[in-house]
Amino acid sequence: MIKHLTNKEEEGGGLDDGPMTIEENELGQIEQESDLSRRTGPLQKINVVVAIFMALVAGGTLFLVLLISPPKGFAVNNIFRVHEGESVRQIGERLHDEGFIRSSMFFRAVLRLSRNDTRLLSGDYIFTEPIRTPTVISRLVNGVSGITAVRVTIPEGSSNREIADILEEKLPDFNRALFFSLAREHEGYLFPDTYFLSPRETPEDVIKRMRQNFTGRLSALAREIEASGHDLGDVVTMASLIEKEAGDADSRTLVSGILWKRLDQDIPLQVDAVFLYLLGKRSDELTEDDLNTDSPYNTYRYAGLPAGPIGNPGLAAIESALRPEKSPYLFYLSDKDGGFHYAIDFDEHKRNKQLHL
Repeated sequence: MIKHLTNKEEEGGGLDDGPMTIEENELGQIEQESDLSRRTGPLQKINVVVAIFMALVAGGTLFLVLLISPPKGFAVNNIFRVHEGESVRQIGERLHDEGFIRSSMFFRAVLRLSRNDTRLLSGDYIFTEPIRTPTVISRLVNGVSGITAVRVTIPEGSSNREIADILEEKLPDFNRALFFSLAREHEGYLFPDTYFLSPRETPEDVIKRMRQNFTGRLSALAREIEASGHDLGDVVTMASLIEKEAGDADSRTLVSGILWKRLDQDIPLQVDAVFLYLLGKRSDELTEDDLNTDSPYNTYRYAGLPAGPIGNPGLAAIESALRPEKSPYLFYLSDKDGGFHYAIDFDEHKRNKQLHL
């Protein structure tokens, strides 16, 4: 049987223009969802990566904050000492063990990254409140001890015994006996000056600082010492005599010239100042027996310089020993007012004694 076309079909409408079936509708939705999935998939992955990164950053930040922050039980008011020659590793481990930082590894890393791993300054440090690791590092690099230094002045010409007495008076718990024992071989080379010392300064530390000061101060005189024809020991010993014998610049250079001349002529120096070092006696207290004391320091009994310095001379006395003033004199004496009187020979010297002593 022949089916007749409707007007709509005749006008060109096909079967496809008819109502969409259920299967076709579902297929379209699937295709749309697939297309959406293709568009949103990369974004979801990015979001996941960003979330993970932010979590890592947040976790790392928290960990960094923890490393930077002071440890629980921070060692408030405890003194920490950085020893001379101690390595960064040793310092970091002790800071951790003694309760000043959380991580010695983090301490070393910050120092290395900031290029300060060779700049830690030795000395004592005190922290009066909990502080972060970067602040601890800054204090050690800049030498901010937090400790009130004690001002200690060592007068020029002081003997080791006198220095020991000053240090014992100024520094609590200072081991005077140990200082005196260790300093024995350094007599003459502990430079007299004003020092700012930690209350916990040890005898070894003080001796080292004073020796370093001596070396630094004399560096400018190295060529002059070499040109003098005398070794450093003789120069320092002579300077220690001049320091005690003469009190002003003019008398120092004249006395220096007289003493070097007496040495050259093999005349005993006969310097009274050695007895202050040996016996604790001044010129007006000396007896005949004192003058005959059997000691290599006794310049009445033995010719030449004493066995070593009788004190620690200052720079002016050392310069006077290097720059003796030429004169015709072989003798000198000082009166009770500190005035100097010079003589060419012994007879003139005896007259000066009668007139001025």
